[in-house]
Amino acid sequence: MATPKLIILNGPLGIGKSTLAQLYVDEHPLALKLDIDELCAQIGQWRDQAPESRRLSKDLAEIMTKTYLNSGHDVVIPQIFRQTKWLEALEKVASDTGAEFYEILLDVERDEAIRRFEVRGGVRSGGLIDRGGGIVKVEAMYDEMAETARARPSTKCLIPQFGDIDATYKALMNLL
Repeated sequence: MATPKLIILNGPLGIGKSTLAQLYVDEHPLALKLDIDELCAQIGQWRDQAPESRRLSKDLAEIMTKTYLNSGHDVVIPQIFRQTKWLEALEKVASDTGAEFYEILLDVERDEAIRRFEVRGGVRSGGLIDRGGGIVKVEAMYDEMAETARARPSTKCLIPQFGDIDATYKALMNLL
C-alpha cells in the first residue's frame, strides 16, 4: 500500500484551490477533499456563531484527517491558511500517521489575486466577505495568508495559470 498524502492547498480566495482538489480526488480513488468551509456550513447557525463554528470545524477536520490518513488514503485540504498554528497541527497529524505532507501555496501577486477573485464572482451581496468588509477584507486575508506562507519555509509555490486549469493541475502533480 502506498504512503498516504496530506496535501494542503493554500492560496487566496477564488484562485482555484477547490477545483484542483476536486481534480485530484477524481483521479485518486478514495482520496478525500476536505473543504473546511463546507464543513463549517453544516453547523447550525454557523454565521451567528462564527468563532466557535470555525474552531469546531477545524477540530473536526483534524480528526477526520487523522482517521482518513490512518486508513491509508490521501486527504486534500483546499483552504486559505492565515495562521501557522493550524498548519503546524496538520503537519503533526501527517507525521503521527506516517503520511507524506505537502504544503503548496497557489502563489500570485496581491493585485492579481484580487483581480482573479473579482473575475470569479468576487463579493456577493450578503455573503461572508460582503458582510465582513468587502475587498478590504479580501486584501487583509491575502496579506495574512502571505505572511503565514513566508513563516513556513517548507511551503512549495505553484503559480496557477489563469484560465488553464489543466496546466495548473499538471504543475501540482509535478510537485507531489
